[in-house]
Amino acid sequence: GQFRMLNGEYCFPLTMADHVSRFILSSEALTSTCLEPAWKAVECVFREHGLPLAMQSDNGPPFGAGNARFSTFSVRLMTLDVQPIFSRPGHPQDNGQHERMHRDMKDWVIAHPAANLAEQQLVLDEFRKMYNEERPHEGLQMQRPSRVFASSSRPFPKRLPKPDYPLHFEKRKVSTCGYVRFRGERFFIGEPFAGQTIALEQSDEQLWTVQFYRFAI
Repeated sequence: GQFRMLNGEYCFPLTMADHVSRFILSSEALTSTCLEPAWKAVECVFREHGLPLAMQSDNGPPFGAGNARFSTFSVRLMTLDVQPIFSRPGHPQDNGQHERMHRDMKDWVIAHPAANLAEQQLVLDEFRKMYNEERPHEGLQMQRPSRVFASSSRPFPKRLPKPDYPLHFEKRKVSTCGYVRFRGERFFIGEPFAGQTIALEQSDEQLWTVQFYRFAI
């Protein structure tokens, strides 16, 4: 959640943490919930620590797309072979461990008010260092997250991989409006997939599975 700094402007903190070790990977002071600054921060974490198998978030921007099933953010995750997982709307307990960390971060921010975004980033950096390296965690048998955390063995690719579909799949390119044509009909896949290649596999007499990279969407 955003909060006002001493200059009256809002800070939108972007946080990422490893679920197993509770290690905070990122706590970026951003000026909005716009996609590109958030994705830049996420990509920096992926480049430094490798790719996770899955990434859980809430449904708000820039991660989710409200009532729509897919967002540009989640499509980008899938192109990197990362499974997007969303908490149920209105159920913060689905990501309760992360929300508990946010409570601690909120207390720290209130106790260390900052005048502007640059100073706010220093405050968030200090909290991250304290949380990762100094504070023991009961859920970790009183160890520090930095002692438990291990980076992923899946490196960030030098080139974005292209989908490799089996030969019996029927491939289609998604239009700028999010549609594909298949068997004489027009089907809506989703605007976040615009320009991407999806594939269809027949799984029953009148049933087809839509595939995007390794994910059945």
